[in-house]
Amino acid sequence: MHPIESLVARVARLEHAAGRRRRLAGALATAATALVLMGQVLPGGRLLEGEGLVLRDPGGHERVVVRIDESGATLSMRAPSGEELATLASGAGGTTTLRLAERGGKGGIELAVRFDGSVEAALLDRGGTRRAALDLVGFIPTLRLAGLRGSASLSVPGDGPQVLLLDEKERAVFRAPQPDS
Repeated sequence: MHPIESLVARVARLEHAAGRRRRLAGALATAATALVLMGQVLPGGRLLEGEGLVLRDPGGHERVVVRIDESGATLSMRAPSGEELATLASGAGGTTTLRLAERGGKGGIELAVRFDGSVEAALLDRGGTRRAALDLVGFIPTLRLAGLRGSASLSVPGDGPQVLLLDEKERAVFRAPQPDS
């Protein structure tokens, strides 16, 4: 073999080996960069960190919204029109509320646990007015019903059950037991 042909063959082998080393170094650099970036995205094993999150449907409508601010945290699920259908809120004062709403109105069900330990389950009409509620404050349960022309409440404090019926102007029309005169 001629010395120049030998030299050409040797240069070709060296270039081939250098190409393999460059590809290997590039793959290692890519892997190292990916590991560093994953470490930035997943600090301390967390999947996601932030003060809010918005998930959109394929049409671009906000469907799930998480907000956190000074007043507390809120998770809301919405219809494509933007109406809130379900909301879970935890206020800075310690009150937690779950609201399930009807579509197209303000009616629905609301459950609340307040900072003082009292709880309430309420039914709201389409205008958002509380029509029925069951409260538990301390050890005293109270059932409240509100119609268009009056309201009623039944409570059971420590001294026995009490019933109160009010007219549309909130005047007592019936009370049992009667208050002491």
